[in-house]
Amino acid sequence: MRLLGEPKIAALTSTQPYAVKLVDAYVDEVRSWFEDHDWAFATNEVQLTQVTPAVAGWSYTFNLPANMSRILRVANSTRPEVPGIRYESRAGQILTDSEVTFLRYIDGSFIDSEGGWPQKFADALAARLAEAVYPSTDETNSTRDRIEKTRRRRVKDAKAFDAQSKPLGYPPTGRYITTRSLGISGNYRGRS
Repeated sequence: MRLLGEPKIAALTSTQPYAVKLVDAYVDEVRSWFEDHDWAFATNEVQLTQVTPAVAGWSYTFNLPANMSRILRVANSTRPEVPGIRYESRAGQILTDSEVTFLRYIDGSFIDSEGGWPQKFADALAARLAEAVYPSTDETNSTRDRIEKTRRRRVKDAKAFDAQSKPLGYPPTGRYITTRSLGISGNYRGRS
């Protein structure tokens, strides 16, 4: 409400026009904000437990975690430099050809637990909400411009803050190292 230039509301049941619009837009904006980026604070990685029987066409079947909101990566290792594996998500299950399967995902329990959000994430969400409910035009557009500028700055800050909390990854292996590790002798391009 502060970004909108409106007075603070006492309760979510307030009948102020902007309060009603914010409450209506809240759930959609939160879900959209969680889909906008692979948020490190809301990311979880688990080794999946195999269930039987396996679905036809695949060697192994695993149940998805109940709190999974979005799949980020399916792999047979937790090491970030190891490429993901082929999989299919079907009816609450992950189907793969790898006996050992790790799932990296957005934990949906964070969507409903505002107290677990970093402050920069919450500030950016507030700016997104203000921009979503503010009318598209007013006499001078100064409030809309101020909200848009604030939203851009806060989104950038939130993503930068989140990136700082990610573990350091390894760059992908280049051709020289790949060739050396495979034991191929001679020039990689096949020249004599």
